[in-house]
Amino acid sequence: MLVRAIDGAGWPWTVVMNGDNSAWFQVLGTAEACLLEVATQTSIGMLARTHDQNVTTHVMSPECRFWVPTCLTDELFTAEEAAEIGIGFLTGAPLPDAHTVRRVHLGDPESRN
Repeated sequence: MLVRAIDGAGWPWTVVMNGDNSAWFQVLGTAEACLLEVATQTSIGMLARTHDQNVTTHVMSPECRFWVPTCLTDELFTAEEAAEIGIGFLTGAPLPDAHTVRRVHLGDPESRN
């Protein structure tokens, strides 16, 4: 059900929080190509793969461009990948190997570009 919610067309953001709202993850995009942000009450960051070679710029789908016009290809995940990593994050699992978090500065939409 969560993976089907990440469709980009109905509403581009999907947010899932833990029980006390101290951590959450949010996904922006479509089932085939979405960004994954992980957050706590003090920080937020965009997940990226560290092993990707030949990283290029990806133009986000039209529904998403208001918030994030472009991203790097090492920041793209499928909805299944984003849901699996995000649920793991909420349950305290470490992020997968060969992934890093690029800090997003709250209130600064340009830090997502």
